[in-house]
Amino acid sequence: MKKIINNLAVRIIQILVMAIILVVVTKELYRIFIDMNIQLFYKYSDKLTVVNIFIIVLLGIISYIPLSFYDLVIRKKVGIALDTKKVYKYSWIASSVANIVGFGGSAAIVLKRYFYKDYVDDEKKLIKETSKVVGLNLSGFSLLCLIYSIYLFTIERNISYIDYIAIIIAMYLPIIIITITYKYIKNGDRYSYRTTLKIISISILEWITTISLIIGLIYILNINVSIFDFLPIYVVGIVAAIISMAPSGLGTFDLVLIVGLDKFNVPKEQVLLLIILYRISYYIIPLLIGVILYLSDLLSKLVKNENME
Repeated sequence: MKKIINNLAVRIIQILVMAIILVVVTKELYRIFIDMNIQLFYKYSDKLTVVNIFIIVLLGIISYIPLSFYDLVIRKKVGIALDTKKVYKYSWIASSVANIVGFGGSAAIVLKRYFYKDYVDDEKKLIKETSKVVGLNLSGFSLLCLIYSIYLFTIERNISYIDYIAIIIAMYLPIIIITITYKYIKNGDRYSYRTTLKIISISILEWITTISLIIGLIYILNINVSIFDFLPIYVVGIVAAIISMAPSGLGTFDLVLIVGLDKFNVPKEQVLLLIILYRISYYIIPLLIGVILYLSDLLSKLVKNENME
């Protein structure tokens, strides 16, 4: 009973913190949008060519591809009785929905259980391994935070509380690698060790492609900011999104980008276009592909059932 009350109290505190952050963010975004020059926004958006849009869509799909590699790695360990094509398809569908819904990876675990439960002998093992993948998803961002932390010590400025959180996240990857290496030396489980390293590598690849997408957008939109100036803003934006617990970092990440790039005299109208294109290419397009894949799979199952009858 005490445990239930404690869990409820923690949940209430989390909701309150999230609500306060969202209220503050909404207020700031409203103030920014009120002052926005809509004609200037259209001016920037009208400069986009068909080739630009094609490249943006392509970059979005490429940046999303690594998210579906995780299930291919754990397929053998869990014993998912599906071919590579099916696993990748279900992984894409689950990831595209979970990426928007959020909930700290819980949505991904639930969706993958739904798709794979009929094709595994041990459902608990499936949940355990998918939960591990969710936990290791932070590895790539941890590496980025590690680079950012090194950068912090090369400049002279006051370290904010978000910087401290970034430093803490930076410690995650080294701790994970030390822990799994120690277990490997102690137990000699080479397969588990290599599987974990593969998942970490995919996470790093995932973050590299995501950063490449947004840097590509900056280049296409001719935003006058260097990669070295942008990356610290991006890291702070992701940390703020993690703290807020908002789905896809909606609002918090956007606000950090608008405020951060404003320091480099980038018009907020141009930043808003950057954010919209980023969210469409990285969230909406993969989701639409996921919906098409799900509907085609559902249709093929219905046709198969009718033929059996």
